[in-house]
Amino acid sequence: MTSIVNAWPKDFMRRMSGWLGNEAPNFFYALTKHDIGLRLNLLRGPLEALRARIPWKVEPVPWCSEGLWPQEEEVQAGAHPYNVAGVYYIQNPSAMAAAMFLDPQPGEWVLSRLQ
Repeated sequence: MTSIVNAWPKDFMRRMSGWLGNEAPNFFYALTKHDIGLRLNLLRGPLEALRARIPWKVEPVPWCSEGLWPQEEEVQAGAHPYNVAGVYYIQNPSAMAAAMFLDPQPGEWVLSRLQ
């Protein structure tokens, strides 16, 4: 984390530290974390059956019933045959929130802006 933090502009670090106070270290840590999630494809089977097949230790994403957080370091989810077969999609857990909270109905679309 130190090398990434040292690359950030000093003004940014100072401003965020001022705004966040003692929460700033947690904020800076979160910015360094590459957080992946797995979203199970319910067209490939029942939710519990799909969860049981995931080969890594995972935790549920609280706001998305088909969302999982891999708990192991260096999970190669993109290279796994289940990804290729469409058993799950790699998706950041924060991106899962939009569809869950917006609750799109048949015929509606949810668009997001990619950065």
